[in-house]
Amino acid sequence: MEIRSHNDGGLLVFVLSGRITLLDGVEPLRNRFEEAVSEGHRHFLFDLRELLFLDSASIGELVACLKRASDVSGTVKLLLKPHGTIDQIIRRSAMHRVFHVYYDEAEVERPGAS
Repeated sequence: MEIRSHNDGGLLVFVLSGRITLLDGVEPLRNRFEEAVSEGHRHFLFDLRELLFLDSASIGELVACLKRASDVSGTVKLLLKPHGTIDQIIRRSAMHRVFHVYYDEAEVERPGAS
């Protein structure tokens, strides 16, 4: 798994590509997220459009990131490819009810935007 990040309108965007599983990716994701929170970032967008697969441990880590962000009055949003594999996994696991899910980057709400 590869993790790239950049700032976009008050959001720290993590672009994940490849596969994220318990054995490959969960710990680096957790470490990068915790580092970002400790640097003062509060609002996050996980761009999963380049991700090929994630397992239940990975979904659990995304939920842990959401909880950690909410502990500091922050947010976590997901950007998905419509009808893609990751979208199907997120929907089948009912995580679309937990996260704000977007399919178009231009529609993602930025902090402070009204």
